[in-house]
Amino acid sequence: MWFPTANRIIAPGVSIAILTLLGTGCTGENPVAPDITAPSRVHDLTAGESSMEEGVIELTWTAPGNDGIEGTASVYEVRYSRSEITEDTWNGASTFPGAPRPADPGTRQTMSIRGLPTGTIYHFALRTLDDSANESGVSNDAAGGAAAVLFRDNFEGGLCLDAWTVGGRQAEGVNIADCVHRDGSVKGHLFKSSFTEINIRPATGGFPYSDELTFDFDLEVRVSSAAGFPPAYYGLAGVRFIFTDAGGNSLGHVRYIAATTSFPFTTTTTTDAVALTPGIVSRHSVIAADLLGRITLDDAAIDSVVLLFETYSSTRPSPYVEAELWIDDVRVSVPPREEAGRTRDGPV
Repeated sequence: MWFPTANRIIAPGVSIAILTLLGTGCTGENPVAPDITAPSRVHDLTAGESSMEEGVIELTWTAPGNDGIEGTASVYEVRYSRSEITEDTWNGASTFPGAPRPADPGTRQTMSIRGLPTGTIYHFALRTLDDSANESGVSNDAAGGAAAVLFRDNFEGGLCLDAWTVGGRQAEGVNIADCVHRDGSVKGHLFKSSFTEINIRPATGGFPYSDELTFDFDLEVRVSSAAGFPPAYYGLAGVRFIFTDAGGNSLGHVRYIAATTSFPFTTTTTTDAVALTPGIVSRHSVIAADLLGRITLDDAAIDSVVLLFETYSSTRPSPYVEAELWIDDVRVSVPPREEAGRTRDGPV
């Protein structure tokens, strides 16, 4: 006959009874052999940033069995740390509550990790227990984290362009900076005809430089020119990444633009231009290190990077050229990093 003799707490509010087989002394009674087979070890745990929710780390693994690879186990114990988790370091890692109940063997399972600081890589591992408190080995170590988001705007909430600063000389002609409904969503919008430019940049200013600084955005551009316009005039629409020093002075820039045919797509030591195809909505993910690969700058002098969406026309005074763009889902972020000198972190 089985009697519980102790309870083992493995996570807040979760305990498993440890059972001991006691003989009854009754003649002819056949006691059941104790369960001494542990669940199998999870070996395919992964950790990565959620694609559905910002700041969330998603764990994924395949459910093991209760007895080896057979049956359904009882409980998962998930732990995390700032350093690798192994059998030897398991006890030093922190428990993360809220693990799902084990599913049938072979089922893919997920767990969302919320509340950990962004911008840092964490290590995760789990262990599986059955209803007799048999423990699996510690799973493989899975490292992952959520990016530190420095700026985000999808133009859906708040006042139009309230997170942006509108600039440019706007000397003549038509200058429009607003939000419009296009292709089923609200987008930021710039339009320019005649002389000079109108542009927008995040109101937060430039972003602290790192080679991993990442700019993500949707962009559609349009440029057009009137028949017979003077060949010296041109228009452009797109985005410019400006590298600045600590005093805010420009050190150089890279443009992603569409332009009329007379625009001088020339490359200098500190400037470059990448041609975009007009009339196509494209998703861009631009990394600062890749931008610097196109120009020559002293990395040590770079303090920040300015993100600037712009439309420009060099015509004067007649509106020979028009330039227009639409932007959506802008995000500036830094991917998570290993934090040097930290071996573990307490619960959040």
